[in-house]
Amino acid sequence: MPKTKIQCEEIREKMNKKIIEGAIIYFAKNGYAGTKISQLAKSIGIGQGTLYNYFTSKEELFLEILKKLKLQNESGFENLAKVQIDAESKIKLISESIIKEIENKTITAYLFVLNIRMIEEGTIDNVFTKSYENVPTKILEDIILQGQSEGRVVNGDAYKLADYYWSVVHTLALMNINSKQNKNIDQNWLDRILLKDR
Repeated sequence: MPKTKIQCEEIREKMNKKIIEGAIIYFAKNGYAGTKISQLAKSIGIGQGTLYNYFTSKEELFLEILKKLKLQNESGFENLAKVQIDAESKIKLISESIIKEIENKTITAYLFVLNIRMIEEGTIDNVFTKSYENVPTKILEDIILQGQSEGRVVNGDAYKLADYYWSVVHTLALMNINSKQNKNIDQNWLDRILLKDR
């Protein structure tokens, strides 16, 4: 019996997701320059022709990953920024969420590593990666400013503190992804980058 249009769309969506998630992991491990479509397809477990049915080139696939990353960042951080709680609680929620992602080696953790690879290769300077960096840094900057006015966040340039926090997060992701063992991350150390000691 032939598949319905809805079934075909569901199959296509699942394959698209499989390709994107597999590509994120592969790009994070090998970098953009070190990625060949034939090897990427093999690592995902599909034929090269199947991959080309979804994306016409490595560049198109990479841009699709960056678009999804941008949307994911915008929705997640903008929602948190709107929650009516103190800045200390927001920072702790961010740290807790990020640590879970890194320790479980999720796609988000691989995206942090991919960001580092792009910096190494010089492929970071495009509209999507600028947005990827600017949205969470700007939102965290606003949370830091809120926390400084509440007296719970350390003094200093809020943007630089936010940038430093994300740099540490990216480094923790890189260390954990590259480690054969899963390393536990102490949330208190991550929180202490921004929060004053009690």
